[in-house]
Amino acid sequence: MELGSGFNPEFTGIENIYLYASLLGLKKQEINARLDSILGFADIGDFTQQPVKTYSSGMAVRLAFAVVANVDADILIVDEALSVGDVFFVQKCMRFINNFKENNSLILVTHDTQTVLSVCTHGLVLSEGKMITGKTESKAAIDEYTRDYYKNNEIAGCTQDTQKTAMANETPGTALEESTIRITQGDASLDSTTYATTLERILDKIIQSGHAVHTNMIVNSDSGEFGTNECKIVLLSVSNMDSTKSALIAEGEKIAVEIAAQCLTDIALPIIGFAIRNSNGQAILGENTFQTGYGKQSVYEKGSVIRARFTFTLPRLAPGKYSVHAAVARGTQDDHVQMHYFHDICAFEVISLKPCHALTCPSDMISEILTSGNAYS
Repeated sequence: MELGSGFNPEFTGIENIYLYASLLGLKKQEINARLDSILGFADIGDFTQQPVKTYSSGMAVRLAFAVVANVDADILIVDEALSVGDVFFVQKCMRFINNFKENNSLILVTHDTQTVLSVCTHGLVLSEGKMITGKTESKAAIDEYTRDYYKNNEIAGCTQDTQKTAMANETPGTALEESTIRITQGDASLDSTTYATTLERILDKIIQSGHAVHTNMIVNSDSGEFGTNECKIVLLSVSNMDSTKSALIAEGEKIAVEIAAQCLTDIALPIIGFAIRNSNGQAILGENTFQTGYGKQSVYEKGSVIRARFTFTLPRLAPGKYSVHAAVARGTQDDHVQMHYFHDICAFEVISLKPCHALTCPSDMISEILTSGNAYS
């Protein structure tokens, strides 16, 4: 049943706990035994003694979810239930859901792609009352959801183009059809001869020192593409900011991501962007030229090449596999048309003996234990 089904607005929070829990199958003695746990989860204080009609929508959801979390369900269906409430309560609900799904079945209905990627192992996509994908991995479902979203927003010619594009002759760098995108390591203490003769030892040295190492970026032959084809991405290159050449790149280096797109017609207000995502499809970092203020040139003529460069210090990433996405659109951040959206354009793996317990960790992080002769008052 929907969260809060059966709530009587004239009843207090306590009275509605008993009413709602009984509708979900608990007997009075079971509710008595779990009341403290329910009240602690809801954490709405003295409002439990007030009529629910005085509650905000967030408070009502807190109370209802607290009951649901204490009924020992075998199957939990969550339909956009986490769209209200403060960040701490949402995190509490997510902890409950993650624990629940270890031994039970969870069906999550949502438009929040990041929640799907972090919670669900599989997904299916519904559009206008029809199922447009069967059961598939969550990441594949999100990719299809993204494609269908732009298609349904009246983007003409949105097709699944699997053919690799050719690089424009005037565009230097690494073409998409090459098997490997060269990236650099950039350790000033190691000369070029050392790189050529002892690459394996260098890799071991960097890993043993606790740094994350990003191995070769390999072009993904199965990457998905869609868009209007008014403009096509023809180049993606990743390099550090010095001239050292290697197949490795380490955390803390200043790197550049360069993307070039060729206009097949006159283009107004182009936006170029990229994202690095983990194996679950969660975005780790990324940017686009509109947000940085460089995507507002009025018109690029047919045949011209739009080039964008993003420079930043590479953070430490958790060991695992990652992919790079790139896109070129026209319009604004909130209202745009995808001309070429490239899923999983290439991939790389992060190797490290030093764990990262978040999505990213600052490469220059320093932690210290500070001692003092006097206790804090």
